[in-house]
Amino acid sequence: SVTGVQTCALPIFGSATIRAKFFIMSLLKRFVVLSGLAGIVVAPAALAITTLGHGRLIGTGSVRGDFDSNIFVNSTQAHDFVTTADGALHYVRDSGEVTMNAAVGLMAMSFNEHSKQDTIDPYFDSTFAYRPSDKTDFRGGLSYRRNSLANEQLNDRTKSNDFMLNGTFQQLTNEKMGFRLVGNYGESNYLSTRSEEHTSELQSH
Repeated sequence: SVTGVQTCALPIFGSATIRAKFFIMSLLKRFVVLSGLAGIVVAPAALAITTLGHGRLIGTGSVRGDFDSNIFVNSTQAHDFVTTADGALHYVRDSGEVTMNAAVGLMAMSFNEHSKQDTIDPYFDSTFAYRPSDKTDFRGGLSYRRNSLANEQLNDRTKSNDFMLNGTFQQLTNEKMGFRLVGNYGESNYLSTRSEEHTSELQSH
């Protein structure tokens, strides 16, 4: 005859642990599929340097490493480990009638096995706003960035200088009426790649 029955609540915790692990692994698999990279990221760091006028200077920097399975995005399937470093100096003014956020910096990419693809790209971003009253609001932005993108035909990186300019002016004539003016301008100037420069040098000789 059975004189006693032993019970245990541990399976409940075990089930919760299994579900948590399954959820985390599912997210990781989706991230890898979407990104196509396996990466190591060092969290960005920010350091307030000093105050300037009514604003402050802030320095930021970050470093990350990625394993790219196809650096030229073509059938060669060339893979490499890529280290990306980003450093910038920001000027932030976030109080008063005039506010501003400007940054100038450099982004560098270093390839472990394809050192000819190493790049150092400068950039500049700025936004400002002028709001002298509740009825008048003017905002604008100016940015420049040199981009280095994979060129699948030349097995190289194509560089471009990208400029953006935008502005918005809003004026309320009364509580129910007003007008808004919006303007945007963008331009991209593509630079010759190293392969094209090498070809032109051979032709000149």
